[in-house]
Amino acid sequence: MTWTPVNFGEYEGDTLPQIVLENPHWFFRAIEEKKFRGDLEKEAEEIRAKATRVKIHGLRMKKSWRVHYYEGFPPSVSIINLAHYSRVSGWGGYRLEYFDLSAFRSKRGADAILKVLKENVFGDEDIALTKERCEEFFNLDQLFDVPSKKKQGFIF
Repeated sequence: MTWTPVNFGEYEGDTLPQIVLENPHWFFRAIEEKKFRGDLEKEAEEIRAKATRVKIHGLRMKKSWRVHYYEGFPPSVSIINLAHYSRVSGWGGYRLEYFDLSAFRSKRGADAILKVLKENVFGDEDIALTKERCEEFFNLDQLFDVPSKKKQGFIF
C-alpha cells in the first residue's frame, strides 16, 4: 500500500505508519478528535486496527507468552511467560496476547511500549524506524492479529 502523507500539524509530511511508531499517543488522540479526513481517515482506521493488535514474534510456544502492561509510575511493559508468572500476585497491570500501542495515553507509556516492541519485532530497541521500515511493517498483514473484516452471522 502507498501511504498518504499527513497534511497538518507537527507531523505534516509524515505518513501514519511513521507517526504511530514514533508517537502513538499523538496518533490515537488525533483519531479521537477526528482529525483525519478522506484517504487519511481510511488509513488511520487500518493503522488503528493493526497498532492495537501487534503479534508477539520469535518466541516458541507463543500461546504461553503475554505482553504485561504496568500502569504505575513509571509505566512499564515486558513480555512474560505465563508458566513462570501465572501464580505471582502483586504484579498489577494487565496482560494481553499482543502489543497494543494504545495501551498507555502518555508519552512515557508509549515510549515503554515502543522500546519492547522494537526489541521483539525488529530485534533492536535502538533501531532507527525509517519511513520505509515503518511502512513495510504496516504492509505485512501477518504481523497483526486483526479479526476478519467479514461480517459474522448467526445460524438459527
